[in-house]
Amino acid sequence: MIKQSFILLCTIFLSDVLFGQGTTNTTTSSSYFKLESAYINDNIYNGRKDSLPFPNIITSLNYYHKNGLSIGSSVSYAADKGYFDLFTIDAGYDFNITDKLSGSLYGSKYFYNTTSNSVKGATKGVLGGMISFEPGLISSSLDIGFLFSNKTDVYITPSVYHDFSFGEENNNFSVSPNFKLTFGSLNYYAAYLNKPKKGRTQPQHVEVQNAKNINLLDYEFSIPLTYKLNKLSLFFTPAYVIPQSPLQIKK
Repeated sequence: MIKQSFILLCTIFLSDVLFGQGTTNTTTSSSYFKLESAYINDNIYNGRKDSLPFPNIITSLNYYHKNGLSIGSSVSYAADKGYFDLFTIDAGYDFNITDKLSGSLYGSKYFYNTTSNSVKGATKGVLGGMISFEPGLISSSLDIGFLFSNKTDVYITPSVYHDFSFGEENNNFSVSPNFKLTFGSLNYYAAYLNKPKKGRTQPQHVEVQNAKNINLLDYEFSIPLTYKLNKLSLFFTPAYVIPQSPLQIKK
């Protein structure tokens, strides 16, 4: 059974737009490349994590076309274990429906180290889409996707947020309080529990009774902080994650 606990997730991003004047908005005047380097203090997904801390350094390079299409890849380095944990190939499409309504489609192919300790180490990829409504005071979004492992999981993530921005266009600071829920199934987590992990013995087979059910998986409160200076952006995102719906292990 998953131990219920309160988890603090901190993320630091450093990004540099190399070419063009685009931003991460769904409408841009030009195409551009974006290089990002991130440090995550623990690898957490829907409130689930490895029994030991699993910090990662993630570096990605993406190309964003002005029509909304994007393609790129990323590599994750297990900072305290000394090996490359994950390589991804990513693609997406951002679009505007109205001035206040926008959407995106995305997909990623995962290539995990065969003995990864990541809670998503048994997964092969993801496909999904998001729609966002930003009328002014309170914005909201709905993310629906499919996560592929030995069985397919579905996840549904509604969220509400608001952006506060201070300063000029090319020299500003923003704060974006966010609250979200995640609903989904846990086949990927059952696969993780039965997967060999680096530096550990092969676990005995674990049979999970409720992995196929769609349950509330976690509550997450986050406060992304962003400082932008011309083409350089710094992001710091503390998040408080409360896991729900522990697995029911059949012995």
